[in-house]
Amino acid sequence: MKKIAIITGATGGLGREFVNLIKKENIDEIWAIARNEVKLENLKKEIGNQIVVISKDLAKKEDLNSIQAVLLKEKPEIEYLINNAGLGKMGNHDEFSIEEMETMLSINCNAVIVMCSMCIPYMHKGSRILNISSEA
Repeated sequence: MKKIAIITGATGGLGREFVNLIKKENIDEIWAIARNEVKLENLKKEIGNQIVVISKDLAKKEDLNSIQAVLLKEKPEIEYLINNAGLGKMGNHDEFSIEEMETMLSINCNAVIVMCSMCIPYMHKGSRILNISSEA
């Protein structure tokens, strides 16, 4: 069974740093999840074949469902889940559309809960979950 780490928001800032730290661990694959395919491919070129790129928008239920489908198919042993994806916009309440507010809540709150729920069955004693709320 392959040992993996899953890192959301993996292509920039803290997420990219977590990728660099996790690659030093005894991990077979790092599943790097982010929306930007170009940045994901650049990350794979930089880190190597240990990176499995997964271009998904965690605000979309269908994208979360597709991640769950991959987990069901692969049945990996998850050593680390780092929920780093985040979205934040600052301003007055009247500067936000309902859709912008819903997207922020979906990524910053709902996706974290769903990712944990999906991944915990593939974790064991000693596995780690780290939830970041840097944008929130």
